[in-house]
Amino acid sequence: MKRSIYILVAMLAVAVASCNLSGSGSVQSLDSYAFKSLMKNSEVQLVDVRTPKEFAKGSLENAINIDINVDGFSERAAQTLSKDRPVAVFCHSGQRSKIAADILSDMGFEVFNLADGLVGWQD
Repeated sequence: MKRSIYILVAMLAVAVASCNLSGSGSVQSLDSYAFKSLMKNSEVQLVDVRTPKEFAKGSLENAINIDINVDGFSERAAQTLSKDRPVAVFCHSGQRSKIAADILSDMGFEVFNLADGLVGWQD
C-alpha cells in the first residue's frame, strides 16, 4: 500500500514538473489601474483579441487586433509579436483574453491580461 502511494506521489510530481516546463512565458492578470500603467511602457505590445467587428467599434490606443476565435491565432501571433517584448492582452470581459494569454504564455511570451476586460476598464 505504501509503495503504491509513493509511486502515485512520484507520478504526480513528474506531471506537475512537466506542466511547469511546457512554456517559458508567464501570465499576470492585472486590474485596469495596473494595466494602464503597463501601457505607458513603449516596449509593451498591446493586443485586442476581440473580433474585427468589435475592434472596428473602438479599441485602446495603439492596440493591434488578433482575433482569438479565428483558426490560426497562434500562427498570427507568432508572425506579429516579438518574444523579446511583453504582451498585454484584453477583450470585452477578460474571458477570451485569459485564453489568449495562456496560449501566448505557452508559446514563450511574457503576458499581461486585463482581468476584467474593457468592461472593467470603463467602470
